Amino acid sequence: MKVLFQKIYEDYLFKLQDYPEKDAKAAVQLQQIFYRMTKYFVENFNTANFLNEALYHSKAASYFTNYRVQHFIFIRTLIEQAQREGDICSDMNSYEIYTTLQSILVQPIIIKNSILEQHKNEPLMEKLKLIDVDSESSLQKRLRVAFKGLRP
Repeated sequence: MKVLFQKIYEDYLFKLQDYPEKDAKAAVQLQQIFYRMTKYFVENFNTANFLNEALYHSKAASYFTNYRVQHFIFIRTLIEQAQREGDICSDMNSYEIYTTLQSILVQPIIIKNSILEQHKNEPLMEKLKLIDVDSESSLQKRLRVAFKGLRP
């Protein structure tokens, strides 16, 4: 299990950190990272959901939580830098900003797919299937809203 977590997490971490704007302002880098994080959830939902679900099981959670810190450290550093540069509000700490961004960008994908999976044969789910949470345009809208809301 540890080897599996390590492989999946290292792949995820590489995808988050592999963006061309590394010399850009911190806020621009954060947008790229959160864009990539959200795209990962869209393109690899089962894997990403597996990792999230594993956090609820104590043995896997203790291992993965230690590993998970790696991506939060570099994201937190960028959040704090963007705050110093005046591009992101400073009345929230880095954890609050991280969870806010993740909630706006990733949670709609998790919620829609999880509900559809649990209730796939119910007629009411047809309307849920029509909600666009994973297209490029939907992602770009949520990115715009999320980062606009974090301006000072």
